[in-house]
Amino acid sequence: MTYSGGMRLRLIFDSFYMMLRNSLSESGLLDTTPAGWKNSVKIIPEPVDPSKKVEPNTISLMADFMNPSPAELGSYRQRRDQDVYVDIFAESERAGIHIMGDLLSAIEGESRDTDVLPVFDYSQVGQPEVFYCEIKDIEAVRLEDGEKGFNRFWWRIGCTLEDENS
Repeated sequence: MTYSGGMRLRLIFDSFYMMLRNSLSESGLLDTTPAGWKNSVKIIPEPVDPSKKVEPNTISLMADFMNPSPAELGSYRQRRDQDVYVDIFAESERAGIHIMGDLLSAIEGESRDTDVLPVFDYSQVGQPEVFYCEIKDIEAVRLEDGEKGFNRFWWRIGCTLEDENS
């Protein structure tokens, strides 16, 4: 099967989401409420509105697309990269640092056997990865909620999912 266009971009995003979800599950953050925390962690594959109060310990994902660029000098092939943002709305400083650290470890590849992101077609049960992407330009920042007084413990991790073979 050929994976191109919107389907290819969606498979990359879905695989990134599942990689984060599996990593949080393996660390025990999705299955139980950690000792001393008030809320369990949940991850959703869509953005939330930070101008409204977000349920504590919610992780949301958002994709942004860069313009295509040549895969290599003189090539007619195009490379499409996705900038992906992971927002963490924690219940406390300690919870936010913990969640952010676990997600950074997953994105940086500490829980994978390879430094690339395997991309799966989850509609094909039991199928191995269909291609790979590199995860680059990883950054984590602390964001402010301004005058609102909620979403005080908000972090964002951004990275680029580089697809050389699109």
